Amino acid sequence: MEYVEGIKLGELERLKQRGYNLKILAERLAKGMFQQIFMKGFFHGDPHPGNVLALSGNVIAFIDFGMVGRITSEMKYHLSSFIIALMRQSTDGIMKTIGDMGLVPDDVDVSQLREDIEKLREKYYHIPLSQVSLGEAVHDLLHVAFRHSIRIPSDLTLLGKALLTVEGVVEKLDPDFSIIDIAEPFGRQLLKERLRPENVAEMAWKRLSDYGELFVDLPKNVKELTRLMKQGKVRLEIGIPDLDFLLRKLDQISNRLSFSIVLLSFSIIMVGIIIGSSMGRQSTLLWKIPAIEIGFFVATLMFCWLLYSIFRSGRF
Repeated sequence: MEYVEGIKLGELERLKQRGYNLKILAERLAKGMFQQIFMKGFFHGDPHPGNVLALSGNVIAFIDFGMVGRITSEMKYHLSSFIIALMRQSTDGIMKTIGDMGLVPDDVDVSQLREDIEKLREKYYHIPLSQVSLGEAVHDLLHVAFRHSIRIPSDLTLLGKALLTVEGVVEKLDPDFSIIDIAEPFGRQLLKERLRPENVAEMAWKRLSDYGELFVDLPKNVKELTRLMKQGKVRLEIGIPDLDFLLRKLDQISNRLSFSIVLLSFSIIMVGIIIGSSMGRQSTLLWKIPAIEIGFFVATLMFCWLLYSIFRSGRF
């Protein structure tokens, strides 16, 4: 624990009265934050104006580290891949990086995700780097992520929040300051670190170890799968796109066919009744019951009941 005494960066008037250079403070705040993120892999998670002090000599001091984030070596590797994909304007590269980080759910609409990333890429394609708003870019990325239910690690979410906060503080200190210009050299350094022989060897060894574990576990996994198949516990599910829609259409067709058949039968009965009625001398009584009239009445009831059933199902 160390005691520091200074002026909070939110107290702009006091800073001006004490002769502080706000432009230098903005630059050092941004550099200090990016050094934490890209060099140390350990950063302040809540750098709002009350948690950053200006000391004598325009020195920046971060206080209250109750909320911190960590960037692992693997996350740095993926971030550098993401930066390379952005520099190359590669939508496929961006999607591959997101997939490698294991953030995309299995049921994601890949074509829609690609379209959204393509729109985002085109939005920033013609904008000079110095004019890019880091806060707006982060907001757009998070919007795409949330729209597709992409799982974002808590440290990456905290990183985005911290960058948004820092950009807001820097903008108040110096509205003309470009935080992207400060971030670019650190991004280049991150790419250089990725290509260092020891880092390349470490990543290659990790990948080789993963494949080795997969090869070692393969016989055991095959044996387990065979056992489950013998016990009948393996279930194969086949999904047909728009199957429900096809079934509804089939129901509609069958109902219309049934309606046509019944209508034809009813028409035949009506013709029979008309012909029977024209036979004036022949009796239509059966055991003293008017058979034709009863048949007509029953057929009418059946016809109405079938119509009611078809229309009630809503599949006509």
